[in-house]
Amino acid sequence: MVDYEKIAQERNMQNGFINRIGFKVTEIGKLYAKGEIDLGEMHANPIGSIHGGVIFSMADTVGGVAATTAGSYCTTVNGNINYLNAAMNCKKLIGEAKPVKIGKTLAVIEVMIRNENGKDIACATMTYYYLRNKIPFPFGTPDEN
Repeated sequence: MVDYEKIAQERNMQNGFINRIGFKVTEIGKLYAKGEIDLGEMHANPIGSIHGGVIFSMADTVGGVAATTAGSYCTTVNGNINYLNAAMNCKKLIGEAKPVKIGKTLAVIEVMIRNENGKDIACATMTYYYLRNKIPFPFGTPDEN
């Protein structure tokens, strides 16, 4: 059985790029993840909306966390994002990831990014390659269902 809470704890304690921009996993379960970023001046682009790179990075990360809950680390192989509304005057972005398909080697995850008022900001489809037998996974084994 996969220990989802340990995945979230490890993810939130890492000191990499995504944590430096403030991303935190807030919910996690089997093939599901939710995370958020509290926004500040550092996240803005020159016109005052949230930089698209911040939004894409968030989509990639929350999607990767959801894919990981299948019981293996993974790496991104493709990402497609549609920016639906400008993220202006936002205090927070919230990303929610759910699977489209989980295969033996690839996972396709759909991610919705919304602001704190529930307004759709972006939707992304992310594809991840599972690193089974390449990097040990310390959080348990997948359910056989």
